[in-house]
Formats: sequence, structure tokens, C-alpha cells
Amino acid sequence: MSDLESATGTPPPDEFVRLDPDQHAHLADLVESAARRRSEALGQAIDESLRHIPALLRGPVRRSLGL
Repeated sequence: MSDLESATGTPPPDEFVRLDPDQHAHLADLVESAARRRSEALGQAIDESLRHIPALLRGPVRRSLGL
């Protein structure tokens, strides 16, 4: 399994065969970085949205959402 396949969870398109290993690694790093930023942004959005819930209900709401 290549770095890129590990980062995306799917095999890369056939056209990516033309990329050299350094380009594969760089692309995998970019994908992982984007996924990390997306995850952090989603976490912040969830936290900000929970601030609209009364404090006593936040725990039960978090549990019901599986957070």
C-alpha cells in the first residue's frame, strides 16, 4: 500500500503511475494535511455550535451525537 493510498483510503488513479515516489509522498502529505485541517475545523464548529445549548444539556447532547 502506498503512502497516497494510505492517506486517501483508496487506490490512486491509474494516471498517478507517472508520478515519481517523491511526488507521491508530497501528494500524500498534502492530503493528510488537508484532512487534519478539516478535522480541526469540524471539531471547532461542533464546539461552537454546542455553546448554543444550555450547559446542563451539553453532556447529554454530546453523548447522543456520539461525541
